[in-house]
Amino acid sequence: MDTKQKYELMMDASKLLRSLSDVVESIAIANKDTTYIEADAKVIEEKQAKALVEDKKLNLEDVRSVLAKLSQHGKTAEVKELIVKFGGTKLSDVPKGNYSQLLKEAEEIKID
Repeated sequence: MDTKQKYELMMDASKLLRSLSDVVESIAIANKDTTYIEADAKVIEEKQAKALVEDKKLNLEDVRSVLAKLSQHGKTAEVKELIVKFGGTKLSDVPKGNYSQLLKEAEEIKID
């Protein structure tokens, strides 16, 4: 093998190494983004799990006591609107899964 062939071989190897380096860099960037997406998905799943646990802890009596307090302070109309908004004509008709959100909105009602 003469010097010119060695030179061309080394130049080809150099080009191949650059290409390989670009591929490895692209893979690294793709995995970095995937890691963030997976981490974000995990955070969302944890929040949803906490919400489910929170919903299971709430019962009709918990919600009723908060809404009764509002009604006693003249907020009966607002209480009825919340009950209807969350799927009932009376509190016992509201699905248990809606208790958490119903309570959040009930807490936003100001008592004079």
